[in-house]
Amino acid sequence: MEVVNGQRVAGVAGVIRVPESPVKLKGHGKKQLTRNMVRSKLKRAGLNVSDDANVEVLQDNEITTKRLLYIGNESKLEKAKDGFYHQRTFTYNNMDCGIIELGPYGEKPNRNSGDSTFTFSVTQGTCQITIHQTTLILSKGNQVMVPKASLD
Repeated sequence: MEVVNGQRVAGVAGVIRVPESPVKLKGHGKKQLTRNMVRSKLKRAGLNVSDDANVEVLQDNEITTKRLLYIGNESKLEKAKDGFYHQRTFTYNNMDCGIIELGPYGEKPNRNSGDSTFTFSVTQGTCQITIHQTTLILSKGNQVMVPKASLD
């Protein structure tokens, strides 16, 4: 696929190399899996667990939960000179939602995604995305998911 004047042209854009040996993905070790399993079996004091419905029932205790936190500005911040603009709009637990705007020929800086998986959606224009060694060209309406422990 080739981009001409911002529009996609049908055809083969390139050949993607398939690795000869299976790719090893970064995963959790046995210690991490065991720790998560033990944690999930713990019960909070003051809670009865119904075995039939497997539902936690509160008895004379308050349960606090994390709430949605809006951290965006009503007015837009001044855009950087390099054509990259990023603003988080809200946060909930380990999930962040935000807006990334790239100017013409703008580039998003590389950083490790760590334990988060990112999903990007193109809302306007066309952009070129490189994940690992694969390059994709996305236009308005396309989405791409960046797996955890990747440079995005």
